Amino acid sequence: MLETIQSVVDIYKNYSGTSVLMLLVLIALLYLWVTQKEKSPLTILLYVVTTLYALFFIPVYSYVVIHFLLEEEVYYRMLWLVPSAMLFAYVSVQALIHAGSVQRRIVTAGMIVGIVAGAGSMVFTDGTYTKAENVYHLPQDVIDVVDIINSGDARIIAAFPPELVQYVRQYSSDITLCYGREMLVERWGYESPLYDAIAAPILDVWTIQSEARRAYCNCIVLDNRKAIVGDLENEYYLKIATVGNYDIYIDEQTAYEHYNEYLDK
Repeated sequence: MLETIQSVVDIYKNYSGTSVLMLLVLIALLYLWVTQKEKSPLTILLYVVTTLYALFFIPVYSYVVIHFLLEEEVYYRMLWLVPSAMLFAYVSVQALIHAGSVQRRIVTAGMIVGIVAGAGSMVFTDGTYTKAENVYHLPQDVIDVVDIINSGDARIIAAFPPELVQYVRQYSSDITLCYGREMLVERWGYESPLYDAIAAPILDVWTIQSEARRAYCNCIVLDNRKAIVGDLENEYYLKIATVGNYDIYIDEQTAYEHYNEYLDK
């Protein structure tokens, strides 16, 4: 039980991060408890939020949810049920109403805006967003690699490096993947010797080609920035193109039948 309590506290800290939003929500909640006198539909906001926070931190409830209903990694989603923005906005308006004179309301409004603005950061400059490389909002290398692979009319079964796997299916469903995003989530427990070989810091060509052939994989994409032991072109695969940091290999039969235009270059 003590372990569950510590986990819940850690989850809350991680969810809050460096933002003061959760602190502002708690202050707004306390303000409502002190000032809310009238019975109205808006008191539901007060009771619901308080109940959600109480349930989140109650050890027995959190233990049951984490061990029998949800996994610990997603327990923080309970906090998504807290209408944080609505609560803070309502309390801000109530504070303005009770401020009294116009001058006090102006000062109060300025303070609220200053707190919100000062506690946050510019989402377009803080690293949260990056400029899209294309209209698909995907890494351009993924699009270029997939376009080359799809230029042939063969049925392709491909293996990609870890950093590309999750994007391929977002762009095209024409390529059958030897493994997918499941390999990127360690707790799911999926295993693939081919993925392990391609994700390794040093690429062992013999292992890669043997596992690829076992998985009926006729296309292999490798990160050419990694050290490599052996030559895949000596193991029944031909390199048809290089896109940025990635080399595209197709098995010999498929390459000669469907990708001659690249072999002639």
